[in-house]
Amino acid sequence: MIRRPPRSTLFPYTTLFRSKKCSPDDTLKANLLNDLGITQSKLGNLQHTLEYNERALKIRMDLFGERHPDTANSLNNVGGAYGEKGDYDRALEYYERALKIRMDLFGERHPDTANSLNNVGFAYGHKGDYDRELEYYERALKIRMDLFGERHPDTAMSLNNVGFAYGHKGDYDRALEYYERALKIYMDLFGERHPDTAMSLNNVGGAYGEKGDYDRELEYYERALKIRMDLFGEQHPDTATSLNNVGFAYYKIGNKSLSAEQYGNALRVYRALLGDKHDRSISCSLNLLEVLFDMKRYPHALRIIDEFISSIPTNHPSYSQFLQFKDRIPGVRKQSKRSKKKKRR
Repeated sequence: MIRRPPRSTLFPYTTLFRSKKCSPDDTLKANLLNDLGITQSKLGNLQHTLEYNERALKIRMDLFGERHPDTANSLNNVGGAYGEKGDYDRALEYYERALKIRMDLFGERHPDTANSLNNVGFAYGHKGDYDRELEYYERALKIRMDLFGERHPDTAMSLNNVGFAYGHKGDYDRALEYYERALKIYMDLFGERHPDTAMSLNNVGGAYGEKGDYDRELEYYERALKIRMDLFGEQHPDTATSLNNVGFAYYKIGNKSLSAEQYGNALRVYRALLGDKHDRSISCSLNLLEVLFDMKRYPHALRIIDEFISSIPTNHPSYSQFLQFKDRIPGVRKQSKRSKKKKRR
């Protein structure tokens, strides 16, 4: 998540570390670009998010050098933009640079350091290193509990993330415990109609699903979807994620028609916002294909398969999955074999 530190955090350092070549206009421009990047992220415009954050970073590097809080903030935001685009190696690179600066400037017991530890954990989790994910998330949680206590949004975020790491490691009881603690804080602080509450409801639903309670999973997923539709409308990545999750829950309780409908809605949003090459679009399309095959809706499935085969590189890990789906369509495999024989002649 891309977050700008509170102005009370930034103010002392913008004077303490100001260089001779710094001008108020340049500082203002960097701040505006940073804020535009945050706005674009909230709107789901990921390419513009990265563009604005990289421009802000360049100005701050020129003004302050690497060892400055504003530079660390921009490095963090560029990392966040890469993470949202699914490039977790680049995200980790920028997050670790930001963490090093904040550790040098502030030490461990500081809100910005906790934010960086949290983000490094996020990147490790998406790279599949769940032990290091949990390690960084727990360090961030300890700092936030010490600084803010339990009833604070940042503490709730850390509780949520520790739950996420436990879920990755297969400990769904511990995951649910942390998710429910986070949800209670968000409900107390923000009420139901808030993005963080929706995120927390989504995570509680996921934990119930992993424990085999699919009715409660659907209940929480639908509550999260309603909030996101009210706040963002349909054309937003978070709404698409909720649509995908509701589709998943319907599939597990055996309602394939509604599952296909919600997967299809999610896929339309992902493709419009992120393109066919993004991991979320590919994952959602594969989910939809499973349902379409169960329902024997082969023409619809074939159209999706051909569109993605023509869009993603042949060396993409999921490329072969689309080919395998295509081979399962009655008649298609035989046609493919006849075509290959003709080519050999």
